[in-house]
Amino acid sequence: MKLSDVHACLSDGRLNPSGLPAGTALPYLTAFSILAKITGVPLIVFDSAGPVFAVRYPKNALPAEAAAYFRGDVAAYNSWRSLILDAQMLAARAPVDSDSWDGLRRVARICRGRAFATRLYHVSSRVPQCVFPWDIDRELVVKIDAALAGQGRSSFRQGLGALDALHGEALAREAGLLPPAKIGRLPTLTDHAAQFQLPPALVKFWQAASSPDRNALSFVWRMARMAGIFSAADDPAPEVFFAGGRGETLAGLDPQDFGLHRPSQNTYGIYLRRLSCRFTQMGGAGLPEGGSQAERRWAELKDLARLDPALSPARVWSLAAISNPAIKDGLAPADLEPQWFEARIKELAGPKRRAFLSACYALNELCAAHYGKRHLLPPAGTGVQRQRGRLRRS
Repeated sequence: MKLSDVHACLSDGRLNPSGLPAGTALPYLTAFSILAKITGVPLIVFDSAGPVFAVRYPKNALPAEAAAYFRGDVAAYNSWRSLILDAQMLAARAPVDSDSWDGLRRVARICRGRAFATRLYHVSSRVPQCVFPWDIDRELVVKIDAALAGQGRSSFRQGLGALDALHGEALAREAGLLPPAKIGRLPTLTDHAAQFQLPPALVKFWQAASSPDRNALSFVWRMARMAGIFSAADDPAPEVFFAGGRGETLAGLDPQDFGLHRPSQNTYGIYLRRLSCRFTQMGGAGLPEGGSQAERRWAELKDLARLDPALSPARVWSLAAISNPAIKDGLAPADLEPQWFEARIKELAGPKRRAFLSACYALNELCAAHYGKRHLLPPAGTGVQRQRGRLRRS
């Protein structure tokens, strides 16, 4: 729509001034009169349409032909410019700014006010310069959001909320400046499955997996995506997840290097070993062998313990009272005999002795519940039993 047509719509009432920020047609008609004085041509022959006016009269930069009229007052110039562009936007219901983000903020200000429109700066200032409002999608904002913290993340999410709210405004939809769909609620920092959605092949594994395995896969996949080991287009089957050197690369990552403090590096290692165990059971590749044989066997036993519903996480953790001294002795679980446990108990006293005994009781339960996996457990058990509140060695 030509500017002369916009002026005509204002003059005869076809453009309702109540829909404009000023609420009355007079300021806008005055702005058009000033334009005629600056250009020296009647408005009826002024045929600029689309972003032509915005390009000819850029924001915050007084062009030579307007400088004499505004006498160097950039604020007054910007106010005059906004009056014309606001009227043009509402009449044309199409982009009129040379910058798409300026256009979207203009729509937001007309529809919801200046404070609301300001929120969009928190989005436009954080997306890459080559990204237009209609190019924004959930994957991009999730990636940006993950790199932010504190007030930065809060303001960014506030801006995205404003962007989503504009989908409810007819002018914003008609102008064609919005993303094709709402971004929606962003996941929390620890919602790993939502941060980076699993590809189909891993979704199939996830659906049949236990809760601990699901947690492990969600976080390890997130680490793999953030480190660039896999891309959004990749769909690795579990059998090849750790193949091609990816296992070594994954094992060398530290969650804190990616701004993640939970889960810890130790828990990440547990997740990797858990997945390695599951994927090798499916006939695929696992993590490269690392550490001593005793360390690897104890890691396998603790993975087994975590799957046992009778053992709480605290009781699984308590097994360290046995595994730590055993590893120092170079002994895997299957190498332990009752005599070793008896000798350790004699060396200990107080809290350390009680912790060791508690670990023995947990290990006894594993031996009883997993007879088919004796290769992971002490063949004769610990030899330590409870009997009416006092210790009895069998």
